Amino acid sequence: MKKKLLFLIAIGLVAANSFAQTKGLIISEVLTNPNGADSPLEYVELVATTTINFATTPYTIVFTDNGTATSNGWKAGSSVTYAFLINSGSVTEGQVVYVGGSSMAPLSQGSVALKTKNTGTTAGDSFGSKNSDGVLGNGGDNADGVAVFNVAASSISSSTVPVDAVFFGDGIGSAFKSSGSGYQLPVNDKYSGGKLQTSSYLAPDPGSDQLIKATAGVYNTSTNTFTTSRTWSTTTIPSYNTTSITLAGTPAGNSTPTISLATPTVSGNAPATVSLSANAADSDGTISKVEFFNGSTLLASVTTAPYNFSWTNVAAGSYSITAKATDNGSATATSSVQVITVNSGSGNAAPTVTLATPVVSGNAPATVSLSATSSDSDGTISKVEFFNGAALLASVTATPYNYSWTNVAAGSYSVTAKATDNGGAVTTTSVKTVTVNSAVNVAPTLVFNTTASKFVSLSSTSAKVGCVMNNNTDPFIVSGLDITVTDDNLSTLTFSMTSSKTSVVPNANFTVTGTGSARKFKINPTGVGYSTLTLKVTDSQGGKIDNSKRSGVSGIGNCFFERYLSYRCC
Repeated sequence: MKKKLLFLIAIGLVAANSFAQTKGLIISEVLTNPNGADSPLEYVELVATTTINFATTPYTIVFTDNGTATSNGWKAGSSVTYAFLINSGSVTEGQVVYVGGSSMAPLSQGSVALKTKNTGTTAGDSFGSKNSDGVLGNGGDNADGVAVFNVAASSISSSTVPVDAVFFGDGIGSAFKSSGSGYQLPVNDKYSGGKLQTSSYLAPDPGSDQLIKATAGVYNTSTNTFTTSRTWSTTTIPSYNTTSITLAGTPAGNSTPTISLATPTVSGNAPATVSLSANAADSDGTISKVEFFNGSTLLASVTTAPYNFSWTNVAAGSYSITAKATDNGSATATSSVQVITVNSGSGNAAPTVTLATPVVSGNAPATVSLSATSSDSDGTISKVEFFNGAALLASVTATPYNYSWTNVAAGSYSVTAKATDNGGAVTTTSVKTVTVNSAVNVAPTLVFNTTASKFVSLSSTSAKVGCVMNNNTDPFIVSGLDITVTDDNLSTLTFSMTSSKTSVVPNANFTVTGTGSARKFKINPTGVGYSTLTLKVTDSQGGKIDNSKRSGVSGIGNCFFERYLSYRCC
């Protein structure tokens, strides 16, 4: 058994707040000073970091207009702040949208406008006066700003925290009220909450017809944080319907849907009808659509259950069918492949073919022995072909239908046999999965992904993580810590955890989610205190050996290897 201590992490189980930004709409671009009269031409460009139905979750965009800050903050109204209420329509993650005046330039570029108002003749929603000279100030010595709220305008108070905001100008000036009063700041890449201060960040002051634009920035939708801060600059060149902000990660908390494809039913010979049916479900949402594919070709998209499709006029041949489910959070899952055969309409009966379980001799580079039996009720077998996926391995024209596949590298392979009779009819077997192991079982690795988990502070030898029990917003419990694992066969890894203090974190109170190399490690603490957690990953190759043995010791077969990742929880 191989063991290696990779990281020691101290985790504090204390009453603390998450520092992640609230997901929703983030600001990408602002036009505050168009040529001529500003109303109704001012606008803000926004990027959705999640799917939003505004009928159930209203949003409000607020502009400030160079007025003196009041104790009401963003809800000052009158000539100081102006609100746009968004309470209809929807957006999907990554979509670029606009809010602003009824004559704003994006409207002529095919852009999606969430809300427009003639700001020169119409008052704001719940607060804000009309102004033909504009409702968004031009910055200068008294800063102006734009804020995004995930509540209706009528629900905003002086303490409501925005989802996102940015201030711009040469100086804070009259935008500052006091250290404990005035404009409430969000938690984002430029602000850490609290009230606007004289030292708070300001984007550059725009000139006439200049945009304030985010020219860079990476937002992680798993942790709801900017892993790379936005860079704000001024420009005269708009970028309609696109953004320089990159979204990365999977939306936190959105589970992947499940889908299974029933064995397709082929009715008649070519041109045949093939009946396709799938079952799909989503544990934390709804199924948006189920798509049926032949290879990479879309056959049909079904948006409501039952998820069935009748594929008609199908020509003779062999087809690889899959079904793909998409949920309301845009997560997807694809079924395993179902191979079907449609015979010609000449009355020629299709041959039969059976693929024996492949025999793997040795480790990589291995020899895999393939053998099939085939017959034809009304003719003869012309050939039997062996395939790895879509790649032809061999074609055998006479019995016995055997093939020795040599020098096979370590990995997993999907093998089929296809029989063709003297009339051209074909039949393909079901898939046989073959696994070839490496010459020496290489230990799996387990490393902590410090780049993806920005809420963890690491040094070369130790680290501390804040963790809050019974808190459904705590990033460690909800989103998990990012870990990366490697092994010859990632699909069969198992994980176990040992806690030095089970009253704080019981051994069973953890999960490792995800597939492939990128995984999430989550815990569910039950008490407050300190505990050292040891996360262990084990590969699937055979029985256990003692610690004194190492890989490469001759005569040891069917060995498995382990790696450890340790945390200290408090």
